[in-house]
Amino acid sequence: MLTNRVVRCYRRTAVLAVAGLLALAMPACGAGKAGGDTTSGEATGPSSAAIDDAKAIIEQYSAPVTKFPKVAPVADTTGLAGKSVWYVPISMAPPAFQVYADSLTKALSHLDVHVHVCDGKFVPTAIAACLEQAGSSGADAVVTGYVDYVLASHAVDALVDKGVKVLLGGAALPSGRHNTETLAFHDTIDQQLLGQELTASALIADSGGKANILYIGTSDTRTIQATGDHAVKYLGEKCPDCKVTRINYNSASLDKLPSQVSAALIKEPNTNYIFAVLDTAIPPAIAGARAAGFEKKVKIGGMGGDLAVLQGIAGGGPEFATAGSFLSYTSWLFADDVVRMLAGQAPADKGLPVPYRLFTKADVAGLALTPKGYASMEWYGSDAYKEQFLTAWGAK
Repeated sequence: MLTNRVVRCYRRTAVLAVAGLLALAMPACGAGKAGGDTTSGEATGPSSAAIDDAKAIIEQYSAPVTKFPKVAPVADTTGLAGKSVWYVPISMAPPAFQVYADSLTKALSHLDVHVHVCDGKFVPTAIAACLEQAGSSGADAVVTGYVDYVLASHAVDALVDKGVKVLLGGAALPSGRHNTETLAFHDTIDQQLLGQELTASALIADSGGKANILYIGTSDTRTIQATGDHAVKYLGEKCPDCKVTRINYNSASLDKLPSQVSAALIKEPNTNYIFAVLDTAIPPAIAGARAAGFEKKVKIGGMGGDLAVLQGIAGGGPEFATAGSFLSYTSWLFADDVVRMLAGQAPADKGLPVPYRLFTKADVAGLALTPKGYASMEWYGSDAYKEQFLTAWGAK
């Protein structure tokens, strides 16, 4: 059964949950130093139960998403027309955040709520400046994108003191606190862990339950570190006949990852799979495999659903699987939270989950693997969820 709990070290110290794109060298939680490597497990013999379980998970999550959880109605949204919401993502550079911004804007437009985007640029001072500008510009609410409370607590608290509603999208609810109509959190870490489990399951099934894996984690943040810890632990539990060697990189020195990968592959010449915590690590991993003469010897999987990775899967490259999240649906979840806050209602402490889809060679055939296709999120399934939210809001 898929694990849906959060790693304890993450709960102790909440940090940025963005997908490893922020180059902050923070201490690891329960793992080795950046650039270090660890090895767990020795391959002995395949387990039919592990393979069957993995195949069942693949079947469940490979199909497009068509069913969504019910959305509770909002009591009264008649006073929301003309309200102003600022969206402050950690950065607008990654394509994912453009999808978030566009989807949030379209969702709230149904209530005549206007959205202004301010780019956090991966810089804490820029994020704080955006939040301060939102307050001075008369924003009624602010939605952040994967900006943790500890990073911008003073600016967030200042907004709340001014009467501005603040939703921290993708950030963990601090221990001992509850969402209120003025300050709320929508945590997505459980779904990140699910994404790791999906790619791990694809690897287990593809290898017949007997793989020599190089796992590439990152030490950027404790959240992403914990995500990697979970993946390695999951492989140990679900594929006891797999051998896992782990290395960590830091985004500030991503250019060094190819040499790390090359060295690890040469040290473990029987490696036949590479599993990257994030799709952003796959291009340098391929470069490292090529330099070591392993490009044709390994298959590579990750998490993120990046366009380039899907194109590699379709084109017969070393990429074989990636798990991606339904970004546009996530934006509607965040929109639902802020609608409730503007209507004087506290969002639930535990928000609705973000759907994930696993992509392998069998799943990418026929998909429009273009920037337009990525932006539309049509790969992930139905957009019927929009009507559910609009009905709950009493909107058209």
